[in-house]
Amino acid sequence: MTRSFSTLRPLPFSALFVAMGLFLAAGCGTGGMEGTNVTPPSPPEGPATQPPADRSPGAPPPAEEEALTGDAARQGLVEMESDPDLDFRSWRLIPMQVTETSFTPGIDPTGSELRMGAIALSAGPNHPIGPNQSGLQLFFMGISHEWVYEGEVDVLHLRIGGGEPVQLELSTYRESPGQGYVLETMGVRIPVELFLRLSRATSVEGRLGPTEFRLGPDQLQRFRAFVDELPADLLGAVTG
Repeated sequence: MTRSFSTLRPLPFSALFVAMGLFLAAGCGTGGMEGTNVTPPSPPEGPATQPPADRSPGAPPPAEEEALTGDAARQGLVEMESDPDLDFRSWRLIPMQVTETSFTPGIDPTGSELRMGAIALSAGPNHPIGPNQSGLQLFFMGISHEWVYEGEVDVLHLRIGGGEPVQLELSTYRESPGQGYVLETMGVRIPVELFLRLSRATSVEGRLGPTEFRLGPDQLQRFRAFVDELPADLLGAVTG
C-alpha cells in the first residue's frame, strides 16, 4: 500500500501575500523586490484567560492546547496550497520534532523542543506582485517556556551524511509568546542541490543555536515525500 502525506487546501488571500513577501524579502526568489519588509505569520492568540483551579498555572486554555496537539499530530505531512486566480502555489512540510526533549505547556515549564520542516513557493507569470518567483527554505519552530533563539542564532550548522559540515544563514526570525510558552519560528534559505542531498541522505545532523538535532529515517523519508511533490520547474535542472 502506498502511503500518501499530501492534503490540498485553498490558500487564504491574506496568507498568500504574507508568505510571498516573506520569501521575497529573504532573497529566495529568482528576482528581488527591494524594500519589502514582511514578517512571517504568527499563530492566532485569543484573549488572556485565567486558568481554572484544576489547571496548572501558566497552562494554555483548552483551545490552544487542542491547536498544539493537532499540529503535533500532523507533523511530517505535506500540504499543497494553490490560488489559480493569483497564479500562486506553495508546498509545506509541517515541522517535525527533531529533538529528544519535548515541551508541553503547563506540564513541564523547563522543557523545550525544536521542530524542522520546509516551505517551497512558486508564483507564475500572472502573479500581481512577484511574477515568476520561486523559493525554498528550511523552516524551524522552537517551543519553550522562554526565548531560546532570539539574538543567539545567526547560522544553521548542518552535516549531511559523511560530508563536510555546512553553514546556512538564518534568513527570518519571529517570536510569538503564548500562554505558558514561547513559539519562535525561523527560516533558513537552502540551495536546491543541498536540499536534494538532504532528502536522499541516510543521516543528517545539525545545530541551531544551542540546540543539536538529528533526523531519523522516518523524518528523512518525509523530506523525500516533500521533494516528490515539488514540480520540476521549481527545482530547476536539479531533479534527479
